[in-house]
Amino acid sequence: MEGVDVDDRKKRLKEMEEEMAALCEMQAKVESHIRHRQVVQKWSPPIQDTVKTNFDGAWFTESDDAGIGVVIRNSEGEVMATMSEKILKPPSIEILELLAARCAVVFIVETRFHQAVIDAESVVMSLQSGGMEFARGRHIIKDILY
Repeated sequence: MEGVDVDDRKKRLKEMEEEMAALCEMQAKVESHIRHRQVVQKWSPPIQDTVKTNFDGAWFTESDDAGIGVVIRNSEGEVMATMSEKILKPPSIEILELLAARCAVVFIVETRFHQAVIDAESVVMSLQSGGMEFARGRHIIKDILY
């Protein structure tokens, strides 16, 4: 009986070693993929006498709140104006991004910057790829455009 028990243990130990090797290989692949996907984004200034506006939405999973933030910088990178707002969480992150874009447009108008560029790459990419909820966000998109 002892021989069978030792053999079973050896077999199980070998299986565990193989599983560990497979897990280590999988972890290495995942870490490699994560390192590959990490992209460093650098702020690029607008042309002279123009301001650039960046915006973002923050989704707070632990509450019914969300946040919107807007930053306006000049061509030297100096912060000219900022705003943030706590809002009730909208139905989706996509709608939150649209609300943040609309807030950025309104903020530019309110601060009276006449030459402004809005960095809306994430919203534009989502719109182009069909990722945005057109039915739910159509009225917000119309607000932004007009």
